[in-house]
Amino acid sequence: MAMLCELKEFRSRINEKLCSDQTIVDLINDRPNSSIPDRDLMYKQIFPYAYTPDAVKDTGTFICHRIYVPEVMNKTFKNMTIAFYVFVHQDNIRTSKGLRYDLIAERIEDLFNGSFDLGVGRMKLYGFNDISPAPKFHGVSLEYTVTDLNRPTINGNSGTGAKV
Repeated sequence: MAMLCELKEFRSRINEKLCSDQTIVDLINDRPNSSIPDRDLMYKQIFPYAYTPDAVKDTGTFICHRIYVPEVMNKTFKNMTIAFYVFVHQDNIRTSKGLRYDLIAERIEDLFNGSFDLGVGRMKLYGFNDISPAPKFHGVSLEYTVTDLNRPTINGNSGTGAKV
């Protein structure tokens, strides 16, 4: 069976990294020099799951991330996909430096592509697409892949094997 217990830790690390990045926090808050880490953004504008904003009430900037395991390669390794969804209300997309969701996506790319922060290998970008998750919200999705340890068993005993 794949080791899924680390997913909670990976989600927490991603949240912490996003809430601690000055550029991302400033772009979400739409003001420079926001205090960091801004943990108030968690579960309000940064979500470790797919969040759909209320098109009538919400007008902000959102980052969602998901982790899934599309392939268990063998008893030792599995492939994980980490997907980021960055979307902004259409009234707030433009900034003086470019599109808000592009600027956040660039920063996510700087933070995660090639990093060893999650899994046992380097995270690699393998997908980038436009998204419109709700009326009046537009943005991009970034998908990364990384290899992680699976839990091999020894003589069929699931309590033994690789530990992370």
